Amino acid sequence: MIRLTSTSVPCCRSIAPLRFSGATLPMVLLVFVAGVSAARAQEANLPKAETILDKYVEVTGGKAAYDKLQNRVAEMSIEFPSQGLKVGMTLYTARPNKMYAVSEAEMFGKMERGTDGNVVWEINRMTGPQVKEEEERAVILRGAAFDTATAWRELYKKAECVGTEVIDGKTCYKITMIPTEGDPETRYYDKES
Repeated sequence: MIRLTSTSVPCCRSIAPLRFSGATLPMVLLVFVAGVSAARAQEANLPKAETILDKYVEVTGGKAAYDKLQNRVAEMSIEFPSQGLKVGMTLYTARPNKMYAVSEAEMFGKMERGTDGNVVWEINRMTGPQVKEEEERAVILRGAAFDTATAWRELYKKAECVGTEVIDGKTCYKITMIPTEGDPETRYYDKES
């Protein structure tokens, strides 16, 4: 007899131990293999990342509309409930890759980060003023690029649709963006829209 048990994971329900007799084990393995094969077949039918990224530009106004924009201001709030942390941020960006971001959190105080498109800097209470260099500079400059939606081919060496995931009840394509420097980034695009 084979006994499968689950491990205790704080965020998941526990599953009762399963017991299989020798006769049902081949059937269980067959169902498992069929499930894995079906998942692989579904992943093989994914659209190309380029198609999804280009469609995103199209449904959000098109390249011509993006080209008309010269600057943006975005205000956001980010919460980390498990740490009891709330961060307010204002982000200013302008063509081609100028950026100024200011964020404030009760725990960390005020943090500022910016670039004129060449020099990348940061000021915060913990480390003081710094000029960013090498990979960290490259990552921040990529994030400061004004046209990331339309110019992703210049900013990343590869984009790949790696699967689907449900986010807030909607099935989304999961896209991995591989930059020339820095870690890969993951983006999600609603499958329906």
